[in-house]
Amino acid sequence: MGQGRQTGGQGRRRQSFLHGALVLTAGMAVVKVLGALFKVPLTYVIGEYGIGLFNVAYHFYGPVFSLATAGFPIAVSRLVSESSSLGRWNDARQVKRVAMPLF
Repeated sequence: MGQGRQTGGQGRRRQSFLHGALVLTAGMAVVKVLGALFKVPLTYVIGEYGIGLFNVAYHFYGPVFSLATAGFPIAVSRLVSESSSLGRWNDARQVKRVAMPLF
């Protein structure tokens, strides 16, 4: 029988993880190519000085955007799910109402 073959959930989890990693890698490559294609016409439109200012702003904006998009939605979802599971529906609605304008 299949000695080296995995059965059950672990094989599927590994395959799902590898598939997810491949999709994320391909997506990242597409984003990098689109970003490079975007900068060429932008340089012609705003010139060298403008592209210098763009790069300064972008290097500040990138990490702030990453923190905002990675951490904040997770924190909001945890607060809403915790309040909902404890039956505090008003708290869950309040968190949702406060967080919605930020998205």
